[in-house]
Amino acid sequence: MTATKEPQVTLDTLLDDIGFQARNIFVLGLPILLVSAFSLTYIFTTAELKYRCLIPECEKVGNTTYLPPWLNNAVPYNKDGTPKTCYRYSTVSGTSGCNQASFFNVSDVQKCKAWVYRTDEVNILNEFDLQCDENKWKLPFVGSMDGIGALLGLPLCGFMSDRFGRRITLAIFSSGVIILGLLRSCSTSYEVFTFLDFCNAFLDSGIYSSAFVLGMELVSAKQRVSTNVILNLFYPAGDVMLGVIGMYVTNWRWFLRLLYGPGVIFFVYYWIVPESMRWLLTKNRTEEAVEIVDKIIQNHPNRDNLDLKHILSSSADSASKEDTFGYFKTLGLALKSWRLLYRVIHSSICWIGVVFLWYGVIQQSVSLTGNKHVNFIYSALAQIPGYLMTALALKVGHKITFIASIGLCSAVSFAFYFTAKEFAMFRMILYILSNIGITSAYTVIYISTCEMFPTPLRSSLLAFCSMMGRIGQVFAPQVFLLGTELPFLIFGCVALLVGFLSSFLPETLNMELPNTVKQAELQGVGNTAQDNNMNETSPS
Repeated sequence: MTATKEPQVTLDTLLDDIGFQARNIFVLGLPILLVSAFSLTYIFTTAELKYRCLIPECEKVGNTTYLPPWLNNAVPYNKDGTPKTCYRYSTVSGTSGCNQASFFNVSDVQKCKAWVYRTDEVNILNEFDLQCDENKWKLPFVGSMDGIGALLGLPLCGFMSDRFGRRITLAIFSSGVIILGLLRSCSTSYEVFTFLDFCNAFLDSGIYSSAFVLGMELVSAKQRVSTNVILNLFYPAGDVMLGVIGMYVTNWRWFLRLLYGPGVIFFVYYWIVPESMRWLLTKNRTEEAVEIVDKIIQNHPNRDNLDLKHILSSSADSASKEDTFGYFKTLGLALKSWRLLYRVIHSSICWIGVVFLWYGVIQQSVSLTGNKHVNFIYSALAQIPGYLMTALALKVGHKITFIASIGLCSAVSFAFYFTAKEFAMFRMILYILSNIGITSAYTVIYISTCEMFPTPLRSSLLAFCSMMGRIGQVFAPQVFLLGTELPFLIFGCVALLVGFLSSFLPETLNMELPNTVKQAELQGVGNTAQDNNMNETSPS
């Protein structure tokens, strides 16, 4: 009886029997929490500040008020009732008294030489003198460099993760990010700051994907959705932490130091994070995989009756056979598959749209009416129902959940564009709904992309799709140079297009992760094909 049942036990069924791995999920969630904050620091370090010209004839440095009663005599005003940031009126010689309009010559407008700020906040705008229109492009340019850094860093991370292991890649990239982040807090110029920010983004882009893939590979098919959602809940927690620190630490240097300081724990991550058993099996390192599984199931009631080596060896047969061709040979097999190549291209286009929307919506939070830090925290908290709703909706199907989520984002973005500014509360509700929609879509596209591709190439192809998505991240900060309203019209159109394109991708709900190219080709084709395919041992 036992002999007939034992061969049916696989790594996936064993992991399903083990249940939720709280320790491992927490250990992998911590870098996700911190990197979520790291990836958005530029929203505060490069934020536009409220400022006006310093009028030395009427006030002294260190003893100023942002809106003194005489200011309308001294500087021109914008149509919205705010003082212009970089221009003032000249004074008339032989007169005195700032409260007298005759003291200023309104026909002679001069450029400012110094400024008064509305708050005591210090970021790179006032630290490196980036005031006025000629420097306006430099602030969103930092965010664009973030996107370029991520675009270049993701393929390296994916390659290292598939070639050398998920664990060592996560440890190296995480440790490097902490060192660079602390160095960035000591920047002496805009150029140094931007370069270090680029290097930071180059490394931190790979932390999330490494932790995410490792988390997906440590659990069974039935646990992937719940694990996905739990790992993703660390993301808004990191954003809330970012907003709270930004609210109380108004100097950008100490802001960065407080954020990156706790990350020193990453220096020991290589010794506390388990390697992916699935990756080890593709490398024919069964003994190491057995040791890891044995630690995970140490409290399992039937631990002594399980022949782990036999179970994992049979699971390794199909995976390791394909990997003996080598990484690049396996990649070649994948690229020769028209179905996988189509999925890579199609997924990449969807990724560009989703990442563009996510970063665009998040950045808009600091431009809404009210305190920018509070708005940002609300924006982060709005992601939580997005993740939780995804957990429920994914039981229906990945594709339909993604289309519904991106459709919600599109609809409310159009509604936001056509809603007047006077309806501030209604606009805030629309903004929160758009955040929920794009958060849900981002969650689904990550898990769907993971499930489409074979284990030897999973990190590489996920990293490639995510890398293409960084094209959207590059353009997201720049779109706000078009104003505060037009971006939402663009968001609505992009979301509509992505929703249409996603309808052509396969459904992968509750399917085992494919180990070979052939298994991946049949992923989502049909339940029968999938069941048969999971028993394949040939990569042909």
